[in-house]
Amino acid sequence: MLIATACSVAGIVIFYELWLMSEDASKPRLVFNPSGQFDPLGLPTVLPPPDTSYRVSGLQPFTEYQLQVVAENALGKTASDFATGRTAEAGSV
Repeated sequence: MLIATACSVAGIVIFYELWLMSEDASKPRLVFNPSGQFDPLGLPTVLPPPDTSYRVSGLQPFTEYQLQVVAENALGKTASDFATGRTAEAGSV
């Protein structure tokens, strides 16, 4: 029972943010930082859940970008590895 309670408390995401870095940038920039609490077990939380999706706008065509998610729960804060992707070429004019 104590283990289940600890897992439930630790599972509530109390903070997360999305970082973006382009191929010509020296450091990432914060692009999304919602507020709220998210419990992956579906239990009620004190705050409403934050947005869980975000569309990054203003990206340049055929440019490589890296995205990283930083999340925090009762056990601490952690960051994902950077995921790399490239935007499509610009359409014909």
